[in-house]
Amino acid sequence: MSSIIHLLIEDTNEEVKSSCLKILINILSDPENAKQLGLLDKDFLYFLFIYVLHQESRYADDAAMLLTNISRCEKNCKVLLTYFESVKNVSLPDFVDAFCIMKFNKKDNQLSHVGSFLSNMTLLEQARKLFLDKDRCVLQRLLPYTTHKESKIRRAAAARIIKNVSFETEYHEWLLGSDIDLLSHLLLPLAGPEELLEDEMNQLPIDLQYLPEDKEREPDPEIRLLLIETLLQLCTRKHGREKLRNNGAYVVMRELHKIEQNGSVAVAVEKLIHILIGDEPADHMENLKNVEIPEDIKAKFDEIDAKEDVERGT
Repeated sequence: MSSIIHLLIEDTNEEVKSSCLKILINILSDPENAKQLGLLDKDFLYFLFIYVLHQESRYADDAAMLLTNISRCEKNCKVLLTYFESVKNVSLPDFVDAFCIMKFNKKDNQLSHVGSFLSNMTLLEQARKLFLDKDRCVLQRLLPYTTHKESKIRRAAAARIIKNVSFETEYHEWLLGSDIDLLSHLLLPLAGPEELLEDEMNQLPIDLQYLPEDKEREPDPEIRLLLIETLLQLCTRKHGREKLRNNGAYVVMRELHKIEQNGSVAVAVEKLIHILIGDEPADHMENLKNVEIPEDIKAKFDEIDAKEDVERGT
């Protein structure tokens, strides 16, 4: 394997480099192979970083896919993050630039898989905190990609990153505030063209009011599920639940539930609806992460999960 890596880094033949990259992408369908094959070597990682970030790189997409496969396990992500901290001219925000700047690569590489790499990295708390740095505009740049029609990969990556950072509960109030307006970016892909009552329409964020008749919901069920799971995370604290209730999240979920055909998504919608229409817990139980679910609510969730199992035939 060292000979393949040597060819990849040193060979001047572009076809050889392309073939080597594709071989390594396939090998790293199991990320555990990375360390065994020496692919976490600093020189090799630096080669991949530059191959993605150099605007004239012919195989930036292949290098991004390789980084995505390497970063599919937490221990590899930790190695990558440590390496980012040790070099001065490469950083995670550089990859955000590559992902967010259209036609960043001048050789027609799309760089969609850069988003997949970034979403893997946000499995680490330290990486999540970088995206949530209030003094930097990192997360804000990714939000428009929740409705990026041109690329399902980009939409999925943005949704995963947003879901991952939402686990940092102490940032929820900031995420739901006017500086970020995360709720609008989560609800818009889930909203349809249905006519609503005037008072219901007025509850919604401005961007969701009076949508055109041809407005389509996110077509991919996996992405819909990611968005709803993020909304569920944002309900962890009372402030988040009130924000969702006061901004029409129930209305959007109600209309989505009427037409949702995917069992897993329907279950998530029902769980969110139960939270939004349910009574608030006692003050000492307002953080849902720190309390056990009441038996009556747990029974409802168990019933929903059982229904999903029947639909799956399990």
